Amino acid sequence: MRTRVFAAAAGIAIYAASLHAATFVVPDDRTFLQRADAVVIASPLASYTRLTGDRFVQTVTTFSIEEVIKGSIDASTIDVVEPGGIFEAKVTIIPGVPRFQDGKRYLLFLMHADEAWHVRDLALGKFSFTTDVVGRELLVRDEDEISGWDPDGSPHIEPHRSASQFLLFLRRAAHRQFPVVDYPVSKDPLVISTSSLTEPLSAVSPMSASLVPRITTTFSATSYTFILSGTLGARWNVFPAVVTFFSVGTEPGAPGLGATAINAAIAAWDNDPSSNVNYAYAGQDLTGLHNGGVSTPDGQNTIAFEQDLSSFGAGPFSCSSGGVLGIGGVTNASGTHSGPNGEMFYTTLEGDVQMNQGIANCTSLFNSGDFNSAVTHEVGHTLGFRHSDQTRADNPAVPCSTDPSLECSTVAIMKAVIPNGLNGTLQAWDQHAVDAVYPGSSPAAPPPPTGVNARAQSPPLTVLVTWNLSTGATSYEIYRRAPGASYLLIGTVGATATSFT
Repeated sequence: MRTRVFAAAAGIAIYAASLHAATFVVPDDRTFLQRADAVVIASPLASYTRLTGDRFVQTVTTFSIEEVIKGSIDASTIDVVEPGGIFEAKVTIIPGVPRFQDGKRYLLFLMHADEAWHVRDLALGKFSFTTDVVGRELLVRDEDEISGWDPDGSPHIEPHRSASQFLLFLRRAAHRQFPVVDYPVSKDPLVISTSSLTEPLSAVSPMSASLVPRITTTFSATSYTFILSGTLGARWNVFPAVVTFFSVGTEPGAPGLGATAINAAIAAWDNDPSSNVNYAYAGQDLTGLHNGGVSTPDGQNTIAFEQDLSSFGAGPFSCSSGGVLGIGGVTNASGTHSGPNGEMFYTTLEGDVQMNQGIANCTSLFNSGDFNSAVTHEVGHTLGFRHSDQTRADNPAVPCSTDPSLECSTVAIMKAVIPNGLNGTLQAWDQHAVDAVYPGSSPAAPPPPTGVNARAQSPPLTVLVTWNLSTGATSYEIYRRAPGASYLLIGTVGATATSFT
């Protein structure tokens, strides 16, 4: 087995409970403006949580309106309702749902549904005013929360937008003019706090620099999960006994009316040879009694099609312009149990997936296999898995690379922005996650190497990494990262090697 070497870095975590995440096909800005009922520049004043009649937590935030770019809002304030939050002992955090900081300015694309205002299409409808390192004022989305593709099927790459030029575009487009798209700018780093970053090696005297990397031979099972509460994740504790899923409704135009995507998703997670996951698809639920979806436990695991997600701020999906594809995760968990390596987890009792209305007959989505990937991604969240390129906390401002206890990957079914063309096939990170959280019968991992040291050499400025051999290791992987960036593999050496430059 391979061992991995990483430089140390700090990480942060927040707690959550019921866990869900969304996937998107991201529309262009002009189309998104047309689909919004209102667009405003606003700042949050206060917020509170409430429990709906079906015991789903919502957060209500009151905003002071600075400018109405589109829509008819006469008041100086507006209440925006979003799913999730903390109400007494019940906690629901949904990755992809916008969160706000007091005193900050936001550009919000809104929709009106259920007699309330919601941010349109979850994370897509929230833009924050910020500044980059070259001094430009920008409007940016929480791009780490956006999991999906462009309408043509290519992976979505979220741009940075000049605030002044983007607002000018929106004001003109809202009045049925046809302004040019001249607001994307180069993606220079944003001005953020760097207190959690380690000092760059280039800032240290090359003759005296000495680094002691953090070594991880295998990442903990917990490290692959979302935080449910405190520091604990959630997992099923019944495997290899079967966990049954039913479908609710059908997906017109999709192979097998959606059943093919369900079977592909379940097979992807079940067929990993080193894990004991045992999901099964039992066909359609014909009782009509299990419509709680991700918001309300109803005693049955379901994958539902053509669902009204307006309570999440998501309008119907459009085959031509995109939108929210679906949302899924752990709907109910209670009690704790000891899992792999004696790690403690909350016990998952129910998982659900809801795919948005409007996906019907989206031929390109079905033919590309991206629909299979989207369902597989959401089913992965029902197993408790986090995004492969994000931390365990639901905070898009903190990249995975800031926490050396986490394996990070930009090519995975569980990546926040799912690569196209995977057709529901697990990648290396996904396999590592399911093997760690739900291990089957496999050989024990070798112990970490001891005596690891990284020392800067001069001249020229290089780094010599040395270590003692680890019994049972067949190779060693050496990783490096720049502050704020992801870890990169810089070398692989054989079982007898004890150094790398």
